[in-house]
Amino acid sequence: MKKILFAFLCAIPFTSCSDSDVTDVKNVQQSVNEITDEPEDEPEIAAYELDSVIQYSGGNASVFEFSNNKMVKQSIGNQLFYEYSYNQDGQLSSMTGKDEQGNINFTRSVSYGADKRIIAKNDTYYNNIQNTTSTENVTYIYNNANNTVTADFDSYDEYAQDRVYHFNAAGLLSKITTTDGTDIQVYEYNGNNISQMTSGSIYGFTYDNVTAVKGEYLNMYRNQFKNYSSYIVYTGYMVVKTVTHNYLSQFTDYSGVANYTYQFNAEGYPVEVNVNHPTANDEQIVIKYKPTE
Repeated sequence: MKKILFAFLCAIPFTSCSDSDVTDVKNVQQSVNEITDEPEDEPEIAAYELDSVIQYSGGNASVFEFSNNKMVKQSIGNQLFYEYSYNQDGQLSSMTGKDEQGNINFTRSVSYGADKRIIAKNDTYYNNIQNTTSTENVTYIYNNANNTVTADFDSYDEYAQDRVYHFNAAGLLSKITTTDGTDIQVYEYNGNNISQMTSGSIYGFTYDNVTAVKGEYLNMYRNQFKNYSSYIVYTGYMVVKTVTHNYLSQFTDYSGVANYTYQFNAEGYPVEVNVNHPTANDEQIVIKYKPTE
């Protein structure tokens, strides 16, 4: 079956930037089939790693917990909980969703090929009231000749639609289309920073190009994978922080300009982000650290 399930995360405050691996220009310029996100030299070990990230919006809180800078648990209010597991290569291998009573309502398994690129994602949804299940399986097909990845959906959802991810010569996502060639999103860049995204409306991005980026807050999703293209096709949409180098300072859409302000600790790590939206609830993110193990 076919699928278009798109939720543009750039509208929430986690849409920032930077990945210490992606800033390695040699890696960024590789084609989609070569990107590993692993630098040639051992990176300098940071003094602190992520402990938790808490997002407050409209009286609600989402809490993300980490181990070795990898997300291991996500809590959305007191109603939904997600737990994450990783394989021996440090890549996301499974995800389990539970309700507030601890009942499992969702499971996901993720498979990789010998080259560590994602090749399949298998989801099961549990209706604990009706005692029924629904499944959605996605197979990823790589075409190295034209730098595309096709997501082939076999889904319970009759509206599910296959999609194709197109990567440019620098190895960055340039657009997402349906298999019939219809554009879903088109991306423009200034270097490795997304400057504009078009998806019906036009979304613009402005960055702080002065402040040095420290810590792994901006990599909190990317760290679940060893491969840039795997993260993009896994999520099914772009998150700005997966490719950009700098802190996002403004996000512009049809409703106006959202402004981002940051607070840093004495070592230069971001500890708080405040987002002022023109038409939506203002948001606050609190980032906590622990000494690197």
